Amino acid sequence: MAELTLCASTAGLLGGVAGNPADVVLVRMISDPTKAAADQLHYRNAAHGVYRMVGDEGVKSLFRGLVPNSVSPIASF
Repeated sequence: MAELTLCASTAGLLGGVAGNPADVVLVRMISDPTKAAADQLHYRNAAHGVYRMVGDEGVKSLFRGLVPNSVSPIASF
């Protein structure tokens, strides 16, 4: 049972790491219309959002919120 728990926790951690950039872009795209026109990001799609984030803010911007996103699957056990 401990082995299955470890495997499931590792899979959740890796899923959180892999999916974090998409979560960051999704949140930005959803909140964009609520901002003032001057503050909107105007991402055309998720790929454009990732491209702009890396170009404007660096690769680190893709991993904002990584710890809560990755640790929550582990903490549920």
